[in-house]
Amino acid sequence: METAKPVRALAREVAAGQWSIPVLREYASSPLFRNAAYLWANTIVLSAFGFVFWTAAARLYPADAVGYGASAIAAIALIGWFANLGLGLGVIRYLPERRDSGASLVNSVLLSTAAVGLVASVIFLLGLDLWSPGLRVVRDHPIFAATFLVGAIAFSLSMVLDQVFVAAQSARFVLIKNLGLSFSRVILVVVFASFFASFGIVAAHGVAAAALVGISLFYLLPLALGDYRTAIHWAPREVWSILPFSIGNYAGALLLLAPGSIFTIIVLNTVGPESAAYFYVAWTIGLVASGLATSLSLSLFAEGSQTPSELRRIAPRAILGGSLAAVAATLALLVMAEPVLHLFGREYVSNSSNLLRLLAISVLPYLIVNLYVAVARVQKRVGSIVLVAGAMAATSLVVGYVLSRFIGLEGIGIGWLAGQGAALVVIGVLVRFRLSDILGLRRRGLPQGSSF
Repeated sequence: METAKPVRALAREVAAGQWSIPVLREYASSPLFRNAAYLWANTIVLSAFGFVFWTAAARLYPADAVGYGASAIAAIALIGWFANLGLGLGVIRYLPERRDSGASLVNSVLLSTAAVGLVASVIFLLGLDLWSPGLRVVRDHPIFAATFLVGAIAFSLSMVLDQVFVAAQSARFVLIKNLGLSFSRVILVVVFASFFASFGIVAAHGVAAAALVGISLFYLLPLALGDYRTAIHWAPREVWSILPFSIGNYAGALLLLAPGSIFTIIVLNTVGPESAAYFYVAWTIGLVASGLATSLSLSLFAEGSQTPSELRRIAPRAILGGSLAAVAATLALLVMAEPVLHLFGREYVSNSSNLLRLLAISVLPYLIVNLYVAVARVQKRVGSIVLVAGAMAATSLVVGYVLSRFIGLEGIGIGWLAGQGAALVVIGVLVRFRLSDILGLRRRGLPQGSSF
């Protein structure tokens, strides 16, 4: 497999004058950026409707209820990330090679994800006294507990479905599914305010997710995969064949994504539910900009998996195009931080503005980290992914936790920035000294110049 040195290749292309306006337009119409555009549009839709959702929640529910709801939803997201075991990433990498057994692979992955999601949710609820006493109300009320379980399993399946759509090069279905999901959540959070009181926020998430997962399984997924039919089917051989790759990438993905959910729970338990609400709103808005990084990274991973020999050509385009968009998104978020937060109320402006600005500054380094991870995924350099993601998560959580106890929510933002810096340092070391060779992380047979 031909591998890539995207940074050096990018420098050569720029020096050769290959980045004219017509060329850039051609690049923008390529599958790499077209699918990334669908995924980023999906992020924008989720964030825009999320904005409406949390605005409605802030108006209909007291601040402490918003804090409890945000923390419960963060826990559901954390369980969802845990439950998929990286199998969705394995589908992206291996589905192009499994034309004859693709349906069996997808059904087996979905069933495995649902089972793990159920077990993880039950364990979480049983252990609330240990890791999140503030959420004991979820376990103590049968309806709340049932809603939490349904929401966690549905969120797990929804994440894997998104990755299957990307693997099928049908990212438009990700946008369609999540557009319906987001609209349903907004309607339900208003309706449930009269029935569920404080837990209506979580109920809206859980019920909407379950409905859209069902629609995706029986309608959208057959459209994306052609001859696919949804079935309760588990083929152990299909799952085991992708599990080694999936588990390593799962660890890396969990480390990349988990800090946001853990931060919310940290704020709830150390500062209180109102501060958790202020944090979660700022973090959700910041996802609009940082979603660029994850969208382009996932698209690069999918395109590289379809044609690994083209990685050297498409990776530099992802770096340049993504960097230009990241800078624009950062500037827009810096300018609009206070006006956007003002729609939630004055208390959100005074408590969340500085955090949101720090999150905006982190967009560009977060993009570089995610593009590095995408290239490493195509090249199956799982160890490098874990090193980079581990440095980011550990630094973010430790610095954010310590500083938040002294300077409040701004400490979380500084911790997040510090995490991106730590990840970039690790990437620099891997590129400069090729530590993947020293640690035995390079796959046999790759050329000596394969480090990113």
